[in-house]
Amino acid sequence: MLKWEKNALEKEIKILLGRLQKAVEALAQATGTGEQQRLQLEIKEINEKLAALSAEPAGKSRSEKRGRPVGEPKEDKAEKQPQKGHGPKQQPLLDQVKQRWELDEADQICPDCGAPLKPMNGQYEASEEVTVIERSYKLITHERQKYHCSPCGHIEAAEGPDRLIPGGRYSTEFAVTVAADKYNLHLPTTRQVDRMAQLGLNVSSQTLWDLLVALYNTLLPSYLALRMWILTQSLVYADETTWRKMGKGSSEKWWVWAICTETAVFYEILPTRSTAAAAKILGSYEGIVMADGYGAYAALEEARQKGGKQLPMNGSQLPPLPNYMLAICWAHARRPLFKGEKNFPEGGEALDLIAKLYAIEAEAENGPVDTLLKRRKELRNTKPRDVIAQLNVWEKKQHPLPGSTLAEGVSFLRNQWKGLTRFLEDPQIPLDNNHAEQQMRQIVLGRNVHLGSRATLGCQVSALFYSLINSAKLVGVDPQKYLLEAANRAIRDPGTVTFPWDLLKP
Repeated sequence: MLKWEKNALEKEIKILLGRLQKAVEALAQATGTGEQQRLQLEIKEINEKLAALSAEPAGKSRSEKRGRPVGEPKEDKAEKQPQKGHGPKQQPLLDQVKQRWELDEADQICPDCGAPLKPMNGQYEASEEVTVIERSYKLITHERQKYHCSPCGHIEAAEGPDRLIPGGRYSTEFAVTVAADKYNLHLPTTRQVDRMAQLGLNVSSQTLWDLLVALYNTLLPSYLALRMWILTQSLVYADETTWRKMGKGSSEKWWVWAICTETAVFYEILPTRSTAAAAKILGSYEGIVMADGYGAYAALEEARQKGGKQLPMNGSQLPPLPNYMLAICWAHARRPLFKGEKNFPEGGEALDLIAKLYAIEAEAENGPVDTLLKRRKELRNTKPRDVIAQLNVWEKKQHPLPGSTLAEGVSFLRNQWKGLTRFLEDPQIPLDNNHAEQQMRQIVLGRNVHLGSRATLGCQVSALFYSLINSAKLVGVDPQKYLLEAANRAIRDPGTVTFPWDLLKP
């Protein structure tokens, strides 16, 4: 835990302990039953917050797993898959190199009888070894042969390699490596400069940044086309997280917006988390949006239904509002109930019911992919509806302590009920928005390493590379190979669009 995180945690605990002491003293002096009950509830709330702070240290994630619901049979250990050992892992992606070893001529004598040893045809003792070949940089001089026409004096030179920057000194491969190291491996350009110096290359961070901007301009058509392709799909996941835009002596909180499918993700970094920003990234999308309950998505859905017009953001004109159906994430409905279960065990009943929803969903997922929607439709017409009805009854019976995690969970269920139950209407709709949250992990890792961007252009460059790199990962394409191929195509024919899955085609 970082020192500042520890200090902040200790300060918050100290404040809560002070509140707790005052509440206990007030309870001892209270005479009315109503006042006593109010103070008891306040003490319970403070204890809950103290327990949460103690159980969830700053800077560390907390598991959301919980015990098996009461009455659920234990898992049959005999059906468990056998544990895998810790032996050598298969390496199908590595280049295979054979290196043969032979006895020295002086050792090719039998130690028992002194007769000469003869090689056993095709017989070897084989063992594997994984090694590394160090990255190296080379200075290539391209000599373009010149030709002279004697009759007219015309001079012609052979064509050289395609250049990312006309007349530039660094290859496209070099620029792509810098981009992949920064946005895939989260290696800052200053650290890259140090590593390059150790290998004999003298280069500045500004030079690397100039190459990233050139590569950004080259790949921009593919980035914009990726968003348009995602918005043609029948269902998209949406999420957002913070980003830091830094200036001279100050910084601003900006936001990374993400829309994604199972095979592609598009990020855009915008100055606000407003409804107008949501409208900008979703454009005129028509389909299903799976989100986490953030109000901007519901506001957009409602605005379109009421015939809303364009929403301005920083004076810019936006396209017509999207026209979508909003589905809400059950993982977000579950989270506050899980956090408060220790102090509010009545939330355990709802958690058990939500677990049943996921168990039913797992039944549908066990089978061929091409019939998944059919299995979902069949199951959702029966089993989940009974569970949803029980959850509805449980929610209506709750009168939780205001400000508690239980109150937060009950409020989420009440306010988002329509979106939470829309999965019953369409088998395309998943139960949660976890896929979008997973696509935010690379962004968060990069944010923690780079601390943000120094200018608006930096935000735009980051969004492009994170979009293209993570989309390549989703379809199983090597991000660096994809960036290089897409860049080379666009250099040869400016404006060319290349999607990651284009590299999968034979």
